Amino acid sequence: MPASEDPIFDASPSVIAHMNEDHADANLDYVRGLGGLDSATSASMRAITATAISLIAQTPEGPVELQLEFPKPLSSPEEIRPALIQLLGEARKASSRK
Repeated sequence: MPASEDPIFDASPSVIAHMNEDHADANLDYVRGLGGLDSATSASMRAITATAISLIAQTPEGPVELQLEFPKPLSSPEEIRPALIQLLGEARKASSRK
């Protein structure tokens, strides 16, 4: 799907800025819990689309880029926050099982 046809395209810059400025801990939880990067020391969101978030994690071995898919594609900007919260819950649950 071309970026301009993505239903959350227009909202993505502000979401990325908000996540990186106010929720660095959540970004780190995503890469550790769902990305399997237990050694990550920090992470930042690079992109968000209707289907996934893209992050870059800083690890002792160097930066690692990864993409985490949403359980189902988002159809509107109003679905972003609940989808990120759901993904965060899954990430934290996965981390607690390790």
